[in-house]
Amino acid sequence: MSEKLLAYLGFARRMKKLYAGMALEKKLEEGKVSLLLLFPSVTDKSREKLTRRDDKVMCRDVGEIDFARLGLKSCKALGIGDEGLAKAIIHVLDEKEVEDERQEKQTR
Repeated sequence: MSEKLLAYLGFARRMKKLYAGMALEKKLEEGKVSLLLLFPSVTDKSREKLTRRDDKVMCRDVGEIDFARLGLKSCKALGIGDEGLAKAIIHVLDEKEVEDERQEKQTR
């Protein structure tokens, strides 16, 4: 995972706008999550439970990250409560997708 993404997640954590576990579920219910990041370990049941609440929340599937660098144990999903950081993270994820597609085309 990119260093930029980890930096943005670190900013969100320091701002107390990074949610996981029960806090994530509570903030989703309150409508205070701008971006929901789903990791490969999330089950279909958990995915449905987290994404059914609000259509306004952007959801993105992301690869594995080093949770220890964020001071977290392994989790299935993270929520970002700051709209500006959410947009920045989406931009980083979009850049990574484009880069991955470009590399895939070059290897053909």
